[in-house]
Amino acid sequence: MRRILLTALVLATAGAFALLAGGAKEGEGNPRYWVQLDNAFGLIEGADFKIAGVRAGQLTQMKLDRRNKMALVEFEVDKASGNFSELRADVFCETRPQSLIGEYFIDCQPGRSERRLKEGATIPVSRTATTIPADLVNNILRLPQRDRLRILLNEFGTGLAARGEDLNEAIRRGVPALRETDRLLAILARENRVLADLVRDGDAVITALANNRENVGRFVVEARDTAVASANRDSELAATFNRLPRFLAELEPTMRELGRVADNQTPALRDLNASAGQLERFFDNLGPFADASRPSFRSLADASKVGRQAVRAARPTVSELRRFAAHTPELGKNLAIVLEDLADRDRAVEKDPRAPGENTGFNGLENILGYVFWQSQAINIFDRNGYILKVAVYDNHCARYTGIESVREHPEDHEHCASALGPTQPGINAPDTSNPPGSTARARAERVDRDADIVDRARNAAGPPPTSGAAPAPGPVRAQDQGRERPKPPIDLGRTIDEVLGNLPIPVPRPDALEGTLPRGGNDPQASGQLLDYLLGS
Repeated sequence: MRRILLTALVLATAGAFALLAGGAKEGEGNPRYWVQLDNAFGLIEGADFKIAGVRAGQLTQMKLDRRNKMALVEFEVDKASGNFSELRADVFCETRPQSLIGEYFIDCQPGRSERRLKEGATIPVSRTATTIPADLVNNILRLPQRDRLRILLNEFGTGLAARGEDLNEAIRRGVPALRETDRLLAILARENRVLADLVRDGDAVITALANNRENVGRFVVEARDTAVASANRDSELAATFNRLPRFLAELEPTMRELGRVADNQTPALRDLNASAGQLERFFDNLGPFADASRPSFRSLADASKVGRQAVRAARPTVSELRRFAAHTPELGKNLAIVLEDLADRDRAVEKDPRAPGENTGFNGLENILGYVFWQSQAINIFDRNGYILKVAVYDNHCARYTGIESVREHPEDHEHCASALGPTQPGINAPDTSNPPGSTARARAERVDRDADIVDRARNAAGPPPTSGAAPAPGPVRAQDQGRERPKPPIDLGRTIDEVLGNLPIPVPRPDALEGTLPRGGNDPQASGQLLDYLLGS
């Protein structure tokens, strides 16, 4: 019992291995098919097998179907050739001559059926055709085949009596050329009018070709070159034709959709036809507009050259903004709300006739830009004499205010921060001629007080003035008046001169020099006039 079970297990394992091996070989190898033919004349093992005229394999073996008295030919499809197309259930095959020396091959049209032909299946004779070579037809006209044919026809006369339909069917199956001839004659019968027109117009065409023989000759040469180029690329063309059926199958639904789109576009095309007159007028007016726009486009092109550099330079900034905005969606929304509100002209605070539009004002963004503009104008002075920038911004230790004393104490800061022109710098390494001693307002006030004291002392020393209409001279200063502030005159001559002349340097004489020029006593009217002339500057 144990030996029987062991034997059964070994047989089952071997059978499974054989089944798996056979299935793997069948799935991985080249598929083979059988084709049933009336006549296998000229076919040999190793001959070409073609699909739609492109070589796709070879014939492997041939045998006779004794039951149906038909020739069976097996062919193998080479998948590695790249020209294989799956055969369908409605495949049609026929034998064709390969050359004039009697070589033949099988050519099959793959078919259009949705059902695929299984591997190893047999293509029935009803879907095949056999080509009778021309040399066999010509052999009938030679002896002894001619006598043999006459004998056959005589002997077959009795057997084929009253069987004309069968004889016709046998002739059509035996001679495919007759079947094709019948089809050709039917086509010619349907196209008899076209043939009549062809005969009538052929003379005109031939005459035109004769008159244009040079171009016809050139066409022949071009056709020859084209044929040579096509022959050099036969493999690429074969691959293209091999992919053509699949392309056409994929193109069919696309064309169906295109037809549906064309149907849906019919109303739009009707509207377009109705608007054709307006479109024509639009295009007529577009020509002058395009001519007038050329200078603007040229200017835009020139601006784009500079703008391209700015855009390229802004790429890092834009990248940073993109990374920043990716993590701040809420901030971006709030910023968008703020910017939209700033750009709203209806939110203008006050109306301005200079703003775009009627009865509107500048929006927030325009006001910000206007502030920057007017500030830039306020700190810049420009006229025909020169240009002055009233504000200089520094972001270092040079930004703090520095006086002359600080510059003298820290000369190293002055060398680093100075923006003077030339080696001479008044007030620092050279005298300041624009501000001599005594030219300030305080110095001038002190000078006026000092001059008034000198005049008083001079009048006291000269004695009382004459009595004849002269003004009384001021008496000596009383002890109780010493230390008191002298009352100011109604007109301050020093302040008036300061307002009129500004900061112009006014030479001030020394007190001792002034005293030497004043008269010493007496009631000399000439001396008093000289004193007034000096004080009044006349």
